[in-house]
Amino acid sequence: MKTNNKILIICYSFPPHPGIGGRRWAKFSKLLSLKGYDVFVVGAENIYENASSWSKDINTAKIKLFSFNFNLQKIIKNPGSTFNKILRKFVVFGLNRTKYTPHIITSLPNKFVWKNVRKIISENNITKVIVSGDPYLFYYASLLKKEMDFELILDYRDLWNDHTFYDTNIKLSAKQKIFFELAENFAVNNCNKIIFVDEYLELVIKKRITSENVTTFVIHNGFDMDDLEKNPYDKGENDVINILFAGSISSDLNNSLVEFVAGFERVSKEKPTLYDKFSVSIFGEMDNSLAKEIVDFKLSNLHIENRTLEITDYYKQLRKSDVGLIILSEEYKNSFVTKFTDYLFYDKYIVVLGAKGYFNEYVLKQNMGLSFNVNDPETFFEDLLKSKNRSKISIKEKEKFDLDVLTKKLIDEVIQN
Repeated sequence: MKTNNKILIICYSFPPHPGIGGRRWAKFSKLLSLKGYDVFVVGAENIYENASSWSKDINTAKIKLFSFNFNLQKIIKNPGSTFNKILRKFVVFGLNRTKYTPHIITSLPNKFVWKNVRKIISENNITKVIVSGDPYLFYYASLLKKEMDFELILDYRDLWNDHTFYDTNIKLSAKQKIFFELAENFAVNNCNKIIFVDEYLELVIKKRITSENVTTFVIHNGFDMDDLEKNPYDKGENDVINILFAGSISSDLNNSLVEFVAGFERVSKEKPTLYDKFSVSIFGEMDNSLAKEIVDFKLSNLHIENRTLEITDYYKQLRKSDVGLIILSEEYKNSFVTKFTDYLFYDKYIVVLGAKGYFNEYVLKQNMGLSFNVNDPETFFEDLLKSKNRSKISIKEKEKFDLDVLTKKLIDEVIQN
């Protein structure tokens, strides 16, 4: 197969469609285009009022974006009117009696979308296709690869069949579960290469790979110098240590956040002088019940808002904070979440809540932060006070997560190899 500098990226949540899922390839697309690649992108049509926080990254002539309406996308994801909400109930009821799941609408065949993908590949002589998303996107791309001559590269950002989320929070029928499993297993054994955001994902998914023709790589998420305000925030004479969490809080993380706030409350009673050295700010979409439970602690040094910050507001809050919280579930205790790279750039001290695994060990080993001790919050906050709240990670280690460095690795090891 003769290769060229044309790349097609398929990513459902690519900007302007909102969501953190589009950030990774908006960034890589921008830098690939700046390095001379012709980047074609297929994403979902934006059916929401708000656009992605990373839409500015794709404003380049060398990125050719095709946004398509996936089957039942608006009815299921954003029905709007009362009629559509009623219709949605019937649609969901019907889909749940098939192998397709309304929870992940890319499970539907979406013949119109894939017909256009075929056309884009053919008309532009594209030889490399990168798919970032869920097993269904991987599956349909793998089927297309059987018919066309291109190199297929899958990008894994999450666990799917190996995540208990799909047995607890989302209930799949036996028929849906079989298709979910089939889609993932077929795709990982019929692609050419797989990229993972961290080593743990690679370790887990490799167990599904039986083909000897599939090569795997790890390309981390990274910080983008274009995003980040480089000037330090002037705190003035305020010596209170500001602790920040900003981001969506899924239900499997609720307990870890409540435990942290409960520990903060305990410090307020047992060691009020120590308590007054800290303030905690929590921003993010969460269950109303969780928000109420946190508010009910009635802590004067705790600020909570049940909303997602705009990206500029997020960076403003991050710059004036000293410590960043990262909350991990059991499935992701070994993974590097996206906000880690923001904390890294700004040298924020990190506090790890929730499940402890490789990520927690990495943070401790690199002198980047602490692990929250549920059983002894007083000692934890005393240690946090002594830390001077500054990450001590080496410059060499930090460079591993620089987007420019990661893009070069993507080109040298994956695209050109």
